[in-house]
Amino acid sequence: MVNYEKIINEYMWEEGKLTTVQQGKRFLDAILLKLFDRVDTDLENNDIKEGVLFTDGANDYGVDCSFVDGDILYIIQGKYRTDHSYTNVYNFIERMADFLGLNDGKNLKKNLVDVYSSLHNDNVNEIKIYYITNNYIQNEINKYDYNNKCEDFNDEFSALLSKNVNIHIVGYEDYDKIHTGILLELPKEVKNSTTKLYVARYFENRDATTIVAEVALKDLARMVAEHKNYIFFSNIRNYKGLNSINKGIKDTYEKKPKDFWYYNNGITIVCSSYEINKGTTAIIIKAPQIVNGCQTATTIYNCWNASSQYDKENIDGTILVKIIQDSKSKRRNNITKYTNSQTAVSGKDFFALDIFHKNLQKNFKDAGYFYEIQSNSAKNLNSNFYGNKKYEHLFDAKFNKYNVLTAKEVTQTYIATILEMPAKAKNIGQFMPGCDLYEKVYNDKTPTDIRFYLLPYGVWYYFKKVFNLPVNYVINEDKWKASLLYVVYTFFKIIDKKYNDKGANLLSEEFIEICDKHISDQNDFEELVKLTFNVIKDFYGDSMIKKTIGDNIPKFLKSTIESNTEVKEILNDKINAVI
Repeated sequence: MVNYEKIINEYMWEEGKLTTVQQGKRFLDAILLKLFDRVDTDLENNDIKEGVLFTDGANDYGVDCSFVDGDILYIIQGKYRTDHSYTNVYNFIERMADFLGLNDGKNLKKNLVDVYSSLHNDNVNEIKIYYITNNYIQNEINKYDYNNKCEDFNDEFSALLSKNVNIHIVGYEDYDKIHTGILLELPKEVKNSTTKLYVARYFENRDATTIVAEVALKDLARMVAEHKNYIFFSNIRNYKGLNSINKGIKDTYEKKPKDFWYYNNGITIVCSSYEINKGTTAIIIKAPQIVNGCQTATTIYNCWNASSQYDKENIDGTILVKIIQDSKSKRRNNITKYTNSQTAVSGKDFFALDIFHKNLQKNFKDAGYFYEIQSNSAKNLNSNFYGNKKYEHLFDAKFNKYNVLTAKEVTQTYIATILEMPAKAKNIGQFMPGCDLYEKVYNDKTPTDIRFYLLPYGVWYYFKKVFNLPVNYVINEDKWKASLLYVVYTFFKIIDKKYNDKGANLLSEEFIEICDKHISDQNDFEELVKLTFNVIKDFYGDSMIKKTIGDNIPKFLKSTIESNTEVKEILNDKINAVI
């Protein structure tokens, strides 16, 4: 089991040098990065849809930060050390009730408007609210009756908003449950629900607690159709759309449905009770939850639902279904955890299923680096990764100790620089394996030389963690951080214009050799950093750029920098002026 307490403590290693406010902010960053699988660029974006939106401060209703992942809105408050108390828990629940109960968002401060809008967005089907402290609070939970307060809150606001609402009070002892997504308590309407599943054949285990059945695809689809609003409540992964895995499920359904029995691992349903309907082929299931197999069941349902009435009735093929009877949510949570333990949980984990990234990981290993393509896999390394001394100046001591790069950030910096898409790179979701733009980035023409990935990542890391921002910088620190991908893009544009005399393509070995030569040379690198700083300073100081940005730097960085020809020409002029 991953020791999340140790991971969080390691992230807080400088806390003695920090003010109380800075400690709280560092703790919030830590839980976002380590428990919710956000990455540094998510935190820099300060955007609820394409990163993390920070809202803490006066009149924040207890919302420190918020983000949307799939169809789920996350609202989080962090309490570090003595900031936590049972009184603060009660206050948090009350403030959340006030916020969710608002009739409109007209008088909210600017950042909270986006959170309020997301509450009422039709694309958001679930709201997860977390109060997270680094204290152990199990005794408090029993003493102060947090669970009943949370259950009442969930019932009230699930009904009010017509969405699944879940509020959680979390101490150190439950950090692993956040990461695996099983801090769940079934709403009353789910607890009281009943379904009938027809089976082709089955057997029951000797304890009479489990049925293993062969189920027709059409019968599974009918069950999902009838109960799709709640049957996946306990599943730790939302439906991912037609990613590469689900496309395979769809192909099997459409072309070889009989092969489902051989190709698919099946699904697991946990329920509070089941009853074998004697004399029929039906199993009566109370409070059914598909805890493993969300992707399979949803894809089958979508294919079945889109077909004609004739095809719905005549689709051939069966699937393995395991039905486990359990009246205790603790066992349900463990079943959820362990039946999903060998499959990808977070979006980042889909990199681990792709052969390109597996091969890239091997290439990184040969060069002395660990390329992390699965969540927290770097925490239990058996090999030593020493990196490469000629790149040490790009990183700080903490990085050089472990030499670990994460796939999402490597992908972002590669897209921003080598592929010259700094705006599109901010939305990493569209470049995940199986998503719309993935194959445009990773295909037969994609380079396998790790320098195409290591060097952009290293320059990004340098500007983020090592480079000391001058006091007289023309834009504030928040805008500087939000612009980091654009800054790194500019750095490589300068290399291209200054040293690429023959105009080599950015995806060519000639160009990466040029980059390697001048980035690995510390004197050349520092000169390039100064040029980049001056270009960015002059760029943001330009009157036309100021006018274009207005008060909306996020929009400028997410679209204008790539789509506006005049903006691109101004950057080129600034670069030409310094080289």
